[in-house]
Amino acid sequence: MYPAFFSLAARKNVQTENAAISSVGAPTLQIALDKAKMQIEIQKQKILHLEEKADSLTDDRNFLRSRLEDALNLRCEAVNSPGQALTASSSTIAATQKNESSDESSDSSESSDSSDSEPRAKKKKREKKHKNKKKSKKIKVDLRRVRTPEDSIKRYHSVLQLVKGGFSKAEAYNKMKVDRNTIVIQAPIAELATANPEEYKGLRATFKKGESIQKFSDLCLARCLVQQNVGVIKSLKESSALLDISKK
Repeated sequence: MYPAFFSLAARKNVQTENAAISSVGAPTLQIALDKAKMQIEIQKQKILHLEEKADSLTDDRNFLRSRLEDALNLRCEAVNSPGQALTASSSTIAATQKNESSDESSDSSESSDSSDSEPRAKKKKREKKHKNKKKSKKIKVDLRRVRTPEDSIKRYHSVLQLVKGGFSKAEAYNKMKVDRNTIVIQAPIAELATANPEEYKGLRATFKKGESIQKFSDLCLARCLVQQNVGVIKSLKESSALLDISKK
């Protein structure tokens, strides 16, 4: 009788322990599955970003190749037809001499005009000079090199506004005098700043003057690929609050 009683008690203890182990193991397994899913999503985003970089580099290569072919063709034409080049040069010289002669006669004609027209001509010349100076200054600003994350974000949003205004991405890049590859590489800076301002602010504090924008962009990319930011960035792109660079 006693052995049977102890056997029954031992069996109940084993069942109780198995039930306890099962109840503990289920949440642990679910956590592991969630982590695995997160890693898969992060890897997918990394692959997508690398594909975008590869496409951009391919476009740049094709563009440079076409420019090189054009330059070689022009060089071959110049070598193969020196007579034409000489004729063109002679025509240019003749045209220049004609223009100089025309300018001299024009100067003579202007000097014979009344004294009232002279101040007006000088004023017009000054206005034209001031306008050209202002235009060259504006171009110089557009070509300014990006040195800080703020510069990169400002340029990104300038492209974004042009696209919202009806320009294609290629037209917007050309208008801002920047290639697509540069926008793709530095896009994570603006994306993180828009999707998670607090996290960007903390990361920005680590950026020192003179450091590489590229390295800072890589740090932002790592944060953009975190699950909590991936969904937000995707939604912002769908609502046109961010550039969907994967679409040309």
